[in-house]
This record gives sequence, structure tokens and C-alpha cells, in this order.
Amino acid sequence: SAILWATSARGELQAGTEFTVSESVAFDGNIGWTHEDVTYRLACAVNLVEAGNGDLLVTWLSGSDQEPAPDNCVLMARSIDGGSTWSQPHVLLPAGQHAAHVTNLYRTEDGELIALGAYWPAEDEYTTWYYFRMRSRDDGHTWTQPQPFTLLGNRASLGRRIRLNDGRWLFPGTFFQKREAPLHGSIQAIIKAGDEAQVR
Repeated sequence: SAILWATSARGELQAGTEFTVSESVAFDGNIGWTHEDVTYRLACAVNLVEAGNGDLLVTWLSGSDQEPAPDNCVLMARSIDGGSTWSQPHVLLPAGQHAAHVTNLYRTEDGELIALGAYWPAEDEYTTWYYFRMRSRDDGHTWTQPQPFTLLGNRASLGRRIRLNDGRWLFPGTFFQKREAPLHGSIQAIIKAGDEAQVR
């Protein structure tokens, strides 16, 4: 897995408009990053935000090589040159009680950075999500401790938000129903099932 940063020319894109794309790699899971005897290779659930000082911050769900897993955590890297180069990653949320991924990363009008995310017990197969909020007032160099909040009985995940014309924020959500036992069949087999008994 790799996290790529792509840019286009400034200006609004319209149908038929040509634009150029440049890429730089913020994290290459094929190479990995070793920290405290763990080689991190997983890279997914990416968020990108521009801090008030112009730095770019990218976060992603990581771990040794799979998910859900007890070593899942959140890594962060920083670019001070508009995405041309990236710092070595650092662990924003270590594996443990608050390990999982950041589902939203954004800057408020007053320059504060907000991270919304969730952690889960790996054995629950993504059906239990314990949400939290973190804040940074120094462009992402330091963060508050995760502040938990309950979202629909800890059975939901928030997608990236948009701002409505009336000023409210709208978050799409995914809701989960826990099964008596996890499904271990392939996606191809599950979608062919005709009823719940066949799914099981």
C-alpha cells in the first residue's frame, strides 16, 4: 500500500479542461517503516488537511500488514513544501485502547485542527466503534487526549463531512448490525447468497 499525494493546477476544473498531476509518495508500505520492533506496512483510510501555517498533514490507518488487528494504529506525516516531500511518519494514535483510524480531519475557521476517529476491538470485526475527538491548536504538533463520545450505540462510522449553505455540517454514516458469528466467506460467495441462512 502507498499513500500518494496528487496536485492539479489552480482554478476550477470544467468539462474538457486539461490539467497536470504531480505525485509524491508520503508512505510506501512495500518498504515499510520500522518503529519499536514493529514494521508498519498497512496504509489505508487516508485523510489530508492543510494546517493554519500552510503545512500539509496526512493520517492513515496502519499496522503490520492486516486489519482488523491488535496492532492497528494511526500514523501521521507532515509536508512543509506543499506536498513535494514528506517527513518520516510518527505514531499519532498507538496500538492499544485508542487504536484505529481517523475518519475526519479538518480545520475550523479559527485555525483549530479537529480529528474525529474510532477504535475497535479487533475481535468484533468492525461492528463496534468507540468514537473520539482530538484537537490541536498548534498546527498538529500536539493534540489533546482522545475525548470519547457515543455515536448510535457504538455501531456506526462517520464519513467525511460537508458544510451546508446554512452553516451546518453534514456527516454521512455507516451503521453496523452485529451478527451472532462473523462471516468468513469471500465477498464473491456472500453476494451470491439468496437468504440469511446461506450467508451464514
